[in-house]
Amino acid sequence: MVMKIKLIYLVIFISAFAISGGQIHEDNELLKTVVIDAGHGGKDSGCLGATTSKEKYVTLAIALELGKKIKAAYPNINVVYTREKDVFVELHKRAKIANEHNADLFISIHCNAAITQKQRASGSETFALGLHRADDNLEIMKRENDVILLEENYQENYDYNPNSPENHIINALVQNKHLEQSLNFATKIEREFVLAKRKSRGVKQAGFAVLRGATMPAVLIESGFLTHRIEESFLVSKEGQSVMANAIFNAFEAYKKEINSDVEKEENTLKSPQIILKVPQVKETVKKGFEFKIQLAAVSNLENPNLAALIEAEAVEIVEGKTVKKVMSKSFNSYEDANESKQLWVEEGFTDAFIVVYKDGIRVSMEEFKAAAE
Repeated sequence: MVMKIKLIYLVIFISAFAISGGQIHEDNELLKTVVIDAGHGGKDSGCLGATTSKEKYVTLAIALELGKKIKAAYPNINVVYTREKDVFVELHKRAKIANEHNADLFISIHCNAAITQKQRASGSETFALGLHRADDNLEIMKRENDVILLEENYQENYDYNPNSPENHIINALVQNKHLEQSLNFATKIEREFVLAKRKSRGVKQAGFAVLRGATMPAVLIESGFLTHRIEESFLVSKEGQSVMANAIFNAFEAYKKEINSDVEKEENTLKSPQIILKVPQVKETVKKGFEFKIQLAAVSNLENPNLAALIEAEAVEIVEGKTVKKVMSKSFNSYEDANESKQLWVEEGFTDAFIVVYKDGIRVSMEEFKAAAE
């Protein structure tokens, strides 16, 4: 009888891989393709500097330099550019390029502009997709999204008015499951800018059209204000462009190592058949205070009607994180029950769902649970 139980759970373990699309990589590399987007281009000059600079040239220079650094350090990573010269690329096509290449990361590079010269604004800021939370964020977003009006048949491509605040949240949930990673990467970028002795205005969220269609972690970097004479002089210089590209590369490298490290830890647990073959023993750990939940998604707000319905039905609960709200399943007393439920959630569309472990109400690693189960 024991052998039959073990066999059943071994089959469940294998089928879980099939459902998740076989996301475990033998080479432990999750970040295989990065798409670098140089903002604006061609008939779209972007913002104009305090003197004669144009955003489209600065963003292209930084983007190409960043790509060179990534390829030099990681030859096996596929670096894709949305443009490599001064050409116009529609906003909706930029994210489409990333999706078509199955990109693991999308980096859109821009320069900022002050609304009035009296502001004397300066500094970098990095955005993830989300609702505008302040008037200045809204104005930056509108300026970057206004390029839509230069496109032919933009009504068909976007089906919304880029000047309507209500429409800036359309399809925002597409990025929500990647929000935590996007904010993580954005934080690393701004930290590197500070280390490079640049002024940082922080990490923010806004409804940039170029990020809306991306189905992977994605950020939009405002590298500095071209309307600030000193900052403009820095950004148009080869040295300044190299400094900015190097800072973004350092953040990229730190992000890459972090996600690979996290997945490697999880893979080492999942690859071990012991935790599956010892399922009957796992039930005994209930007495030791272990419980299991399934993290389904990370969101910035709870306004999605589907999510609201799940909350109302008491199918999920919300855990407040540092930057996002985590959508969690109810608790399970055994790993096998949680694993079976996870598969059902995956089938319902929560493809990034994963199991987390708690002991006496405190989240612990899977390794700690495994050690206790042995």
